[in-house]
Amino acid sequence: YADKYYLSASYRRDGSSRFSKDNRWGDFYSVGASWRISEEEFMKDVAWVNSLKLRASYGETGNDQILDSDGYNSYYPFQTLYTLGKNNGTEAGVFFSVIANSNLKWETQVSTDFGIEFGLFDRLTGSIEYFQKDSKDLLFNVSQPTSTGVSSIVKNIGKVSNKGVEIELNYDVLKNRDWTVSVGANATFV
Repeated sequence: YADKYYLSASYRRDGSSRFSKDNRWGDFYSVGASWRISEEEFMKDVAWVNSLKLRASYGETGNDQILDSDGYNSYYPFQTLYTLGKNNGTEAGVFFSVIANSNLKWETQVSTDFGIEFGLFDRLTGSIEYFQKDSKDLLFNVSQPTSTGVSSIVKNIGKVSNKGVEIELNYDVLKNRDWTVSVGANATFV
């Protein structure tokens, strides 16, 4: 709006046959906003500020990728599956290949971001950003006793959180009509 205020949003509903009917669908959304402060009337007389923008975003994504204990895609871990062959290499017959876990649900990643972008003195540009990424309900193979007949069962266990600050700076050392020499650096603190 007015080349100063920006808003974006998205929503998605994903379904996967890897989960039972009760947990098949996942709802994921994101929203982002920014404010170009440098375009405001009160900044018009501040000549040394070329651009100044605040931004923030929040978003969720889902993961349904499940690998079995042998590294292959597991398409129906919520169902008990059987297979024909030799169990433990000795006796032929029908045995479990997957033990059901009907409580499986979507693994979710949540990303949050706050930042400021700037351009100063017609030479210095950069950004400072705080970020946080949380992953919850991670999908992992959990080892099972050999008496169950299978080596593992897929479960939602664990969570991971990463957060930190990222700084990026670029400076035009030499600048004329035909060419520019710039130096840039960035650093991330997690």
